[in-house]
Amino acid sequence: MSIMFDDKPQQNLRCKAFTTNGKLVCTTLLPAHSTEYTISLPNIHGIVAIQIDGMGSTLVRLS
Repeated sequence: MSIMFDDKPQQNLRCKAFTTNGKLVCTTLLPAHSTEYTISLPNIHGIVAIQIDGMGSTLVRLS
């Protein structure tokens, strides 16, 4: 899965992925000073909540 920002973060960010029932399935550190990241998620399907500390969260549908 790819994550992109318009501006480069000035500090490291922690990205967490949760299933819809709240189970944490992945935690990844996104190093500062890049606008594009690729994270590996376990073999899951359906909707996942992606949370980036200090920035909020969004829902993503995985196929």
